[in-house]
Amino acid sequence: MERADYSKKIKVKAVSLDKFIEINEIKQVDFIKIDTEGAEKEIIKGAKETIRKFKPKMAIAAYHFPDDKEKIPELVLSIRDDYKFKLVNKGEEDLFFF
Repeated sequence: MERADYSKKIKVKAVSLDKFIEINEIKQVDFIKIDTEGAEKEIIKGAKETIRKFKPKMAIAAYHFPDDKEKIPELVLSIRDDYKFKLVNKGEEDLFFF
């Protein structure tokens, strides 16, 4: 088995969820799952229009930073204030928005 070299950096192109939805002419979004090792808030910011338009159910990791359990709901509710949410701990803490 080879050891991975985590010191190497590579550049990758990325696109926001809003832009991906637009480019691919996606007509409906029902569910979003985000567990991105600390980039959850940035991804939510890049999905504002998708969240605003479709109000998808969401499962979002809330354990990468100490303030995730407070800041993620604040961010989501600033986009749409009609979400309800629940924090679930099944080995990892996740926020479920519905």
